[in-house]
Amino acid sequence: MHPATTSLEASRPPAGPVLRAAVLALLLLGVGVALHGSAGDRWLFAAVNAWGPPAAPFWSALSVAGLGSAALLLAAAAGPRHASLLASLLVAVICGGLFVQLLKAGFAYGRPLALLGPDAVQLTGVGLYTRSMPSGHSALAFTAAALLIAGPLRGAALHWRVLALATAAAVALSRIAVGAHWPSDVLAGAAVGWATGLLIMGTARGQALVARLAAALSSRVGSRLTAAAVVAAACGFWVAEREYPQASGLQALIALMGLAAALRWWRAHPGPGRP
Repeated sequence: MHPATTSLEASRPPAGPVLRAAVLALLLLGVGVALHGSAGDRWLFAAVNAWGPPAAPFWSALSVAGLGSAALLLAAAAGPRHASLLASLLVAVICGGLFVQLLKAGFAYGRPLALLGPDAVQLTGVGLYTRSMPSGHSALAFTAAALLIAGPLRGAALHWRVLALATAAAVALSRIAVGAHWPSDVLAGAAVGWATGLLIMGTARGQALVARLAAALSSRVGSRLTAAAVVAAACGFWVAEREYPQASGLQALIALMGLAAALRWWRAHPGPGRP
């Protein structure tokens, strides 16, 4: 077993950065709530949604990359030496995803296509009508950015952390560009996602949970089970996720990366007499 798999790759961030991250989450949530259902929300939606048709494959690819299954496959591709990355994302997808779904059920707000009608929405991909607030894609994207910045990218050059945030922001914008979400949905989702990452990587309890899960994933039995689960996830991702046909190339690439990752996890413990 690799030592890196039994603990997080970075210690808990100092109180200063954690406080600043919490302030950012509250700011995003406050702006999202203030904007929700307003004329400004509709105006911003129309402005960003107009970017969709000219670059539909680009926005489609970002939306596919923001799916939970895609994020888990990409995390698995880091291999068993970085099991804490997959473990932290698993915790985020389960806990954060459940919270997002509860919020969606509580708000029960219509998506742009339902409230504005098809003539006012530049739609890319499959049309969605209900459970708009908050954006799950945005939540996952900002959770992943927080996990990376507080984990593997902590102490890295600034441009890598900026890239992580910029990628999360691009995924969030894609949800408006394809006509799936209001700007307020995206801001609220980003706040929930950032806070989720903060709770996982910025607290001792969150780090302990991730460390235990990483150790289980990278054990002899755990790595074999992980490999099997990754194969199933890769096949399911390729077969089931068909909301954005223009991103089929990226979808195939992520599925192949998942299958290659499964082989790495399977071979993590070769067994007696094998190299």
